[in-house]
Amino acid sequence: MPNPDWSKVDGIRVHGDSPWLTTPPTEKGEVWITCRCSGIDHAFGHVALAEYCPDTVFYRSEVRDSEAFVVTTPNLATEVGKRTLFGHPKDVQPIKPPLNSFIFKPEELSTAPAPPETVLIPPKLEPHHPEPPRNFLHPRAGIFTLKKTSAYQRGYVYTTPYYLSSKEGDRERMMRVVAPSQLYPRLADGKYIHDPVPECVQMVPGVPFAFEIDGNPDQLHTIGAVHTLESLRHEPDFWPILRDTVLVAKGLRGCRPGSYNLVNTVLKGIGPGVVVPAAQVDTPEFAGQVCSVLKSLGSLRRRLLRKTLSKYEYDVTEFNADDMNVVGFGGLEPNNATSCQLNLSTPWQRLMHALGQQGTEHLDEHDAETRKTFFLALLNLPPDSDSGSFPLAWAGVYIREINAWALYLFFDGVDIHTGIGATTTYSRAEFKQWMEADLEMAWNHSELWRMGIVQYASRSAHSRDTYMFMTPSVRFGNCAPEQHHLPIQRDFATHGQEILGGQEPWANRMGREIIYAFWNKLQLCNLDLDKDGHDIPLQSLPFHPVDDAKHIALYRGYFEYYRQQCAHMRLNIGKHQFLRFRESLRNDTYHCVQRPPSRGHVELRRSAWSSKRGLG
Repeated sequence: MPNPDWSKVDGIRVHGDSPWLTTPPTEKGEVWITCRCSGIDHAFGHVALAEYCPDTVFYRSEVRDSEAFVVTTPNLATEVGKRTLFGHPKDVQPIKPPLNSFIFKPEELSTAPAPPETVLIPPKLEPHHPEPPRNFLHPRAGIFTLKKTSAYQRGYVYTTPYYLSSKEGDRERMMRVVAPSQLYPRLADGKYIHDPVPECVQMVPGVPFAFEIDGNPDQLHTIGAVHTLESLRHEPDFWPILRDTVLVAKGLRGCRPGSYNLVNTVLKGIGPGVVVPAAQVDTPEFAGQVCSVLKSLGSLRRRLLRKTLSKYEYDVTEFNADDMNVVGFGGLEPNNATSCQLNLSTPWQRLMHALGQQGTEHLDEHDAETRKTFFLALLNLPPDSDSGSFPLAWAGVYIREINAWALYLFFDGVDIHTGIGATTTYSRAEFKQWMEADLEMAWNHSELWRMGIVQYASRSAHSRDTYMFMTPSVRFGNCAPEQHHLPIQRDFATHGQEILGGQEPWANRMGREIIYAFWNKLQLCNLDLDKDGHDIPLQSLPFHPVDDAKHIALYRGYFEYYRQQCAHMRLNIGKHQFLRFRESLRNDTYHCVQRPPSRGHVELRRSAWSSKRGLG
């Protein structure tokens, strides 16, 4: 940018001594200039400062026998603050959305008939009902009322009031919650009997459940929903859903019982952790197999999530996933999950024995609070078997569907939940005989009896508040020094093609990552690009940071409003705190629970223990 032509000012030279006295720039970029010579009016009358500095603001004020001028010059911080970067800023202000603008069009609404139950009242607790173990409590539900609304694609939602003033009491209650015994079936005359669960509500398939925050019917927070193939039969995309479900079942043949991580994980030991591809799918054979499975799982999640969330929740989380370039699996589409865990168990193995702690009451504190966990259960059940149940403790609701092969469940992973495994009266020989009697069914359903696939959203991957190994170290930019010391660590550029949905989605995801980083660094340096230059051989970005700046700012405000709403609707129970407290309840020492010991205290105790045994 050229300087003003000071040669036109009488008695002032471009170089050398100058009668100008300046002060250092203020935080706003203001520079005070005092002149003690004549001809200043002539100077600024003929030399328009704006001609050289278009963004400069100039004014003057009289100061005794001289003239004082303040020139506000745009500094780097001021200019950068005006630019739109990719990624959700930390200081964005929430914008309360006009909810009447977040509704589904009439042609988008479900054509399924209205649910028959208009009010869901939890059964009363009778004196003959078993009590929970000492120091523990059973979950309790409110009365859910059916509400007709275009805010949900189903056209209906079950709601119950929830008041934020009761959070502290609910937090204490959730620390003690345990599944009611009625969730376990009774065996009578060789058949399973399912008793009503007192003070709890069974979820109706196909209809979302939601809290009315502080009793406001227009401010809903979705609890979750359960879908079955029967509840989806009226939907126009029923056959694609069924196809993807069968492809998942077929694609995971041959897996042994246990728990497997199919996508991403957070590597501990480096700061807050590092998001990296999981190592359990690192064989060429399984990588090709899992790529197809993850595509089908991603397709299922997107189709069913739209039938679960409100239009507002769905749209703002879609926008945020694009804004943050969230590394979801199974394709380039937004709102895909970032992690996937496969849990397998047999008819003769209890769920908690197969899965460890995940088979009991637990929470996933590292999940993104603005995203729902998607649980797909595929069940091979002979006649008269029990499908199991899935209680969601905070809302006091549970899922128990009989004779359902596939269950699709959405819920908040940061809240207390558990799964009660399916059971059968069949012996191993009878089970094998039943499977062999219908080979087509066995082929479509897979040979395993219980397949639970959990798709969840990692908070680290969504917020990007930790490291992410997108590529090997490039040694330029803000490169974490740890990357130079971990040359064998997995990254998405080298190991992410199958996870991210194949070559084309992977190339576009990585391309967006590069473009987002490149654009943001340009803005932070106050540099510009000619956007009308050569075409980039990638799909169009979801929005343009300049042309769509108003839309971006608006939806970031909407998402921030939703994020804060989700934060208000969270009990903030820590996983380790939860486990320690429950252990103290079992030991009947709940009245003297102490804070976790420090690392030094643990090391001291470990040293003392080793000394007693002569180990060191």
